[in-house]
Amino acid sequence: MPRHVARLLAGIALTLPLITLANPPQNPLSVGWRDSGRHWLSIETEQVRIHYLSGNEAQAQHAAAIAAQAHRRLTDTLQWAPRGKPELVLTDDYDLANGWATALPFAQSRLYLSPSDRFDTLENSDDWLTTLITHEYTHVIHLDKGDRAPLGLRRIIGRFPLLFPNQFQPGFMTEGLAIQQESDAAAGTGRAYSALYAGEMQAQADAGLRSISQVSVTNRRWPSGDGYLYGAFFMRFLSERYGEDSIVRLINQYSGNLVPFSLNSTAQQIYGKDFRVLWQEYQTWLGTRFPAQRQPDLPGHALTAHGLNSFPPVARGNAVYRITSDGHGQQSLMRYQAGTAPTRVTRVRDAGLFDIDADGRVIMASLRPRRENRLWSDLYLYEGHWHRLTIDGRYREARWLPDGGLLARRQQDGLFALHQLDARGRLQRILWQGGQGDVLGQFVLAPDAASIVAAFKPARRSWQLARITLADGQLTLLTDNGNLQGEPSFAADGSLLFSADYDGRFDLYRRDQAGDITRLTDVSTGAFTPVQTADGTLYYQGLSARGYDLWAVRDLSTTALPALKPARTLTPPAAVATSTPTRYRPTSARPRWWLPVFTATEDSTQVGVSTGGSDALGQHRYDLTLFYETRSKEPGGLFSYQYSNRWQLLLERALSFSTANDQVQRVRASDSASLTRLNLWNAFDDRLGLHANVFYEQDSDRYRRPGVTPRRDIKRGLAGLAFVFDNTQQFRYSISPAVGRQIALMAETNDALDSDYSGEIYTLDWREYVHLGASHVLALRAAGAWGTERPKPIVLSDQPVDPNAWFGRDRYLLRGYPDDEIFGRRIAVGSAEWRFPLARIQRNWHTYPLGLRDLHGALFADTGAAWNEVDYGLNGKQLTGVGAELTTELVLGYQLVLPVRVGVARGLDDELGETRAYLSIGASF
Repeated sequence: MPRHVARLLAGIALTLPLITLANPPQNPLSVGWRDSGRHWLSIETEQVRIHYLSGNEAQAQHAAAIAAQAHRRLTDTLQWAPRGKPELVLTDDYDLANGWATALPFAQSRLYLSPSDRFDTLENSDDWLTTLITHEYTHVIHLDKGDRAPLGLRRIIGRFPLLFPNQFQPGFMTEGLAIQQESDAAAGTGRAYSALYAGEMQAQADAGLRSISQVSVTNRRWPSGDGYLYGAFFMRFLSERYGEDSIVRLINQYSGNLVPFSLNSTAQQIYGKDFRVLWQEYQTWLGTRFPAQRQPDLPGHALTAHGLNSFPPVARGNAVYRITSDGHGQQSLMRYQAGTAPTRVTRVRDAGLFDIDADGRVIMASLRPRRENRLWSDLYLYEGHWHRLTIDGRYREARWLPDGGLLARRQQDGLFALHQLDARGRLQRILWQGGQGDVLGQFVLAPDAASIVAAFKPARRSWQLARITLADGQLTLLTDNGNLQGEPSFAADGSLLFSADYDGRFDLYRRDQAGDITRLTDVSTGAFTPVQTADGTLYYQGLSARGYDLWAVRDLSTTALPALKPARTLTPPAAVATSTPTRYRPTSARPRWWLPVFTATEDSTQVGVSTGGSDALGQHRYDLTLFYETRSKEPGGLFSYQYSNRWQLLLERALSFSTANDQVQRVRASDSASLTRLNLWNAFDDRLGLHANVFYEQDSDRYRRPGVTPRRDIKRGLAGLAFVFDNTQQFRYSISPAVGRQIALMAETNDALDSDYSGEIYTLDWREYVHLGASHVLALRAAGAWGTERPKPIVLSDQPVDPNAWFGRDRYLLRGYPDDEIFGRRIAVGSAEWRFPLARIQRNWHTYPLGLRDLHGALFADTGAAWNEVDYGLNGKQLTGVGAELTTELVLGYQLVLPVRVGVARGLDDELGETRAYLSIGASF
């Protein structure tokens, strides 16, 4: 998950309590909850607290030393130190290189132990944890920093989100600063000095540099998170043009802004010009370093033209295989061969590195999200259909052996190993085990099947090529320098092909069997992942402003090898004293802020307070609002609590007012309590889940004017189960779920708790998504609810209905008809929508916190019917409505995407149908 999204979610969690009985989403701030007997431990240094799973003691000590070093340097550079100790969590929940940091509700960072094992912009580092902690700790210090009014108010109301001005900046500022601090100009390490970032920026220059309006808003363009790329070079520009101290002065000034998003006024004070002018200067600066080229200098001809992510190809015989993904629909494994049209082998979900044998069997490593808040990689086998080969294998890549077995590269707790597996994915033996800091990257089986050649990153070194013999697991370096080498494959003549950054850009190289290296390409952007087929055709991935495309070339003239950097080894930071490890306790979950609540109307005055918090592991999250209403002299409020993605508790008292002749006649309280147990049981790659809920509510009079007739108390108690299957997929350019289905089957009873209603309610909700191409989607829905005795009436409503409210659902969408007039104990509804893109805007309003991402439309038809015990003339009457809507993705604060829907619906029934316009936020279904 991108770091800026995690920071935004943390802020939202403090201010927006749960207000429905809906299925809560996966909690991205919670660590995985299935620990297989391991437990969480904590240590402290003078500067930080570190939390880690038992077994990761060495990583925790290493992280403590790095954090101490980063703390000293960054607090000095940024002239700020958090008041309390930042909380750092080491987790192995994700098989990808990432992390995040936030200042809310306390200074904290989540650090993924999994290092980068491919050329993915994070390869240019000597030590993964050093780069990661330095980057994230920059965020910790920067985002926590405050001055003047915000800092003064923090002393009164605590860590309220609006008092942290640096949270409210576009990504090119926050991420650009962190990349600047992670990078070392003298050593040439970090993304600011990486060959891949230089190639990406050259590709941007060739296509036309992006404006500040484009870069300031979250978008779907490639590269993902272009704020990182542009931000890295923007900080270099500011440092060279205005001095590195100007960046610190800009941060100092911005940290005192009580009104967030005041970027331009702050820049005026420091630079004498606003960001629009600075960006124009920046583009000129980029133009001198990356002169635009009219034609790409990639040799050969392109076989694909959609770009996007890197998918390394595999050569077999005269054919080459590669994953194709255009960002609109499902990924496909394609076969390319000279003289024939490309053919699809199969469709793919969550594609990763793969291999294919002579019989056409495909083995693929695939990252799949897990309900226990993990993203782990396993092996999947295709032999006419896909099936899962390993469970919790943590395998990043596998290659076929001649006997039908497998060699598989595994990572767990940041440690890499090479395993030999049988054809069913069962471990036969461990061939090689890396040490702390060693990274085993992409590998290829040698023609004699006696060894592999792999990209290998020794601890605190840069990427090299290495051979591992399978008989004894002996590792031998084939290169030994300060450059980056990787992505090896064997050519038809037995020589080794690979990519390397020898001249400041990634190019293709050949190493013959005598060890001599020759250069095959000389490009300005980047050439990667070379493979050669038996007929001598060389295939590779060429980098452009679109991303990576597959290229083919027959003849390449070799050129002189550039001078190589000398080998270097990063000196590890000095060890620091740490406390004795103790079992983790969620003491960080204490409230960190409070905010007065005051509302006043002609009917009511409410005075109260709100607060919230979460712990360092993200397992405990809560929000609390309490108020006192002066008319009824009654308390009210809301308390929500979520434990990981397993338990959710919601307690609420809401007050409603009835008036006549400008006087309050009645105040009625609605008290409700809901307890949901999520993920009781999961299956089918966690696409099927069983969930349970207990819900109780009571409506009662709390105040009446003299002479007003009392109303009876109404009680409702429900207990239920829900089976939910969901295999829907969304893609880069998707405007909604694009393919797949979600099926929810619920059973609830009114008889388990005290209730004025009786009987059971059985509900089936089926949603089907059919991809029509180019992000056009046909969305279909059929739903029905069946009450056996006297349930609470189920309403057909034209008001927005939470599409994921599984439990206690008593409203279903039927557009074009009056609200609350069509109801029954049994209902059936159906919908069909054609959803289509209209425009990809993806622009911010300069640096102001308002942007638009995409614009799309829909044509729809709804139909529904209701049945009651007593027929009032509507039983089973088919009611149909049609309409159209326009959805724009509003982007607030550079990151928060809000779908805003404007539509009109016409009910076709002569008696009840109406023409109704609506405005709503969120998805329709």
